[in-house]
Amino acid sequence: MVSRSSFANIPQLCDHRLSFEQLSEMCDTKQKEEKCFKHYTGFKSVENFNKVLKFLVPDTEERNIVYWSTKAGRSRRIDTSMLYDSDTYSTQSEDDSDPEQEIAVRPRVLSDKNEFLLVLMKLRLGLTNLDLAIRFGLAESTTADILITWLNFLYVRLGTLKTWPHRSVLLSKMPENFKKDYPNNIIIDATELKVQCPSSLVLQSLSYSNYKSTNTFKSLVGVDAMGGFMFASQLYTGSISDKQIVKRSGFLDILERKKNVNEIIEGDSIMAV
Repeated sequence: MVSRSSFANIPQLCDHRLSFEQLSEMCDTKQKEEKCFKHYTGFKSVENFNKVLKFLVPDTEERNIVYWSTKAGRSRRIDTSMLYDSDTYSTQSEDDSDPEQEIAVRPRVLSDKNEFLLVLMKLRLGLTNLDLAIRFGLAESTTADILITWLNFLYVRLGTLKTWPHRSVLLSKMPENFKKDYPNNIIIDATELKVQCPSSLVLQSLSYSNYKSTNTFKSLVGVDAMGGFMFASQLYTGSISDKQIVKRSGFLDILERKKNVNEIIEGDSIMAV
């Protein structure tokens, strides 16, 4: 037997790197699992986390991610829907490709689960890249690569989903008082995100919001009667008016298409907050 005091002066390596596996081990009860995962990721369980990741990237074990700042990423414009690619690829056409000119993709530092966890923590908690780099044992530049790559990938992957439900679905889920007065109602409003003040005076003027008294980006958002998101436009500079953002966002074009297929009929309403 060796007493614990015998190891008092012996340096011990201690890995404090945060990981999905470490977080899962901490959640040994349902209450801890819901509390921890909801805090870090917004998901209530490990199962939900895994389901979403499997939907996003079904076969990640056989693929490598092409980071934006690598030589492979800079060699050509990357299709954001194809960020998960094979281990190597050539910048030349298939007809005159030269195996010696193939560009190797940078080896993965984290697994897909841990990269996805890192991204969710950024979105959920608003942590800085330096904070995340320390938590996951990465270089700050690598952390930025992971975030930029995943956020663009998520934009494309989730952007293909239909977020505007059919009229019958909206009516079936709508509270009775809404259904009576506002059938097939969608509630729209412009929301603003505060941004750093640009150094350019022109950009300062364009992004300055009189309503918020600061520099912002503005987006048109539409929700159903239960608060579920149905529409979100791209970001515009904060000086744009609500009327202009409705016209330029494509929202009116969507309404016209919905009308042509009878998903919006006479008597349906749209509420502008």
